[in-house]
Amino acid sequence: MKSLYLIIFSFLIGCTYEAERIDVTTKSSYLNKEFLSQMPLVYINNLPHQNNVSKYIATNTSVLVATEATKELRRVRNNCTNCIGPNRLVKPIRVSYVPEGTQFTVIKEYILKFNKFPFATSKSNYFLLKDKEGNVTEISIISFENFFIPNNYGLIEPSESQRILSDLKTFDSKKILTVIFCPRSHPFKTQDVKVFFDDFSLNREVTTYNNSDYCEGGSLLEFKTPESYLTTRYYFSEWLHYGTWHTL
Repeated sequence: MKSLYLIIFSFLIGCTYEAERIDVTTKSSYLNKEFLSQMPLVYINNLPHQNNVSKYIATNTSVLVATEATKELRRVRNNCTNCIGPNRLVKPIRVSYVPEGTQFTVIKEYILKFNKFPFATSKSNYFLLKDKEGNVTEISIISFENFFIPNNYGLIEPSESQRILSDLKTFDSKKILTVIFCPRSHPFKTQDVKVFFDDFSLNREVTTYNNSDYCEGGSLLEFKTPESYLTTRYYFSEWLHYGTWHTL
């Protein structure tokens, strides 16, 4: 019996998660129309395409499926919830701001069939959107309706998301954002923070200092670009850096 369990377990972990693109037969009424974003959003840039990475990376990381897509569109958030890690970062990802009211055109519709196991599949409808600069993003229809259809987004921005949006305004006046990160776990060293910036190639955009006077193990961070700040806030906890942020 124990051998049987081992065989079944080996089979399950060996199964792959793949997304298969399927053309639709019934076209959406949104197709070929222009829409304005109803809330502040962010682009996730430099995501790998599914076919260009290992199955492990495709299974455990956000990837693009449509070859035409170059970006992913998301809400402003302070974490991505187990979407990446040091062993899953293929190339330096960047998060950039997309203001409310940005215009997009729905240029294509398709279905993604997700095969997690031979006996478990799911399907979701997706769009390709193009902005005025020609950037193409891949997005589920559910997310599209939340982001673009007036009065269809019922979620209020979390307090941390509101703080991030407030911090972004600092770049308009000061051209630099200074924050202190206070870790929850100790011991914590500024060097631990620098590993994250090394992995994301953010060294030239962020300056780090030790600042234990403010809090134990604290790090003072000077962000020189909005993208460096958004990227850090979105992915920092994935490097097991948990704590509080204090804008100076």
